[in-house]
Amino acid sequence: MEEYKTVHLILDRDTAGTNATKRALEWNTGKEDKYIDRSEFYKGHKDLNAWLIHQQYIKEQNRSIGRHL
Repeated sequence: MEEYKTVHLILDRDTAGTNATKRALEWNTGKEDKYIDRSEFYKGHKDLNAWLIHQQYIKEQNRSIGRHL
């Protein structure tokens, strides 16, 4: 990760992922934030994959409702 200017953290929101995110954020120098926590994007879900599955479920439900109108 050191070769990248910015690292977007999309780790699980479980204990291990949260701890790893906290550790990476501590590596920020203060001048610029190289490590950025993006887990807020999928808040309410364990991880990005669970959020994506939920989004697909919503899309399918909306399609199903539309067919019955």
